[in-house]
Amino acid sequence: MKILVIGGNGTIGSNVVKRLREKHSVVIAGRSAGDYQIDMTQEE
Repeated sequence: MKILVIGGNGTIGSNVVKRLREKHSVVIAGRSAGDYQIDMTQEE
């Protein structure tokens, strides 16, 4: 299963990603780092 984790580079998110990667494909989205850079404050 492919899972998107927003904030996957933070303290809690990095531990979540570590566990999920044991059995799943994980994509990380974040403000300044990750597979995709996103800004949740922008409507577009």
